[in-house]
Amino acid sequence: MRPILHVKLFNPVNDHYGLSPIEAAATAIDIHNTASRWNKALLDNSARPSGALVYTARDGNLSPDQFDRLKAELEQGFQGAAHSLPPRRRGPAARCSWKAASTGNP
Repeated sequence: MRPILHVKLFNPVNDHYGLSPIEAAATAIDIHNTASRWNKALLDNSARPSGALVYTARDGNLSPDQFDRLKAELEQGFQGAAHSLPPRRRGPAARCSWKAASTGNP
C-alpha cells in the first residue's frame, strides 16, 4: 500500500475536505455563462423587442385578476434568454394580438 497525501485548500464550511478553486468560482462562472446566453439572444434579436401583445377585446380592459394571471404566465414561460419567440396565447392572452415591432420610421 502506498501512502496518500491529501493536500486541501481552505473550506469555510467543511474542515475535512478542501474547496477547489473551480468550486469556489462556480457561481461566478454560472452568472457569466447566463449573461453570455442572454447577450447572444439580445444580439440575435437585433437588440430590440420583436413586438408587443395588444389587448383587443370590446368589453374594455382586463380585470386585475386577468392582468395578474397574464403577467404571471408571461413571466413564467417567456422571460429569460431561452425564450425569444412571440408567446403562444391562451387564457386572457387569447384576446390579445401580437403586433410585430416596426423597423422603419412611421
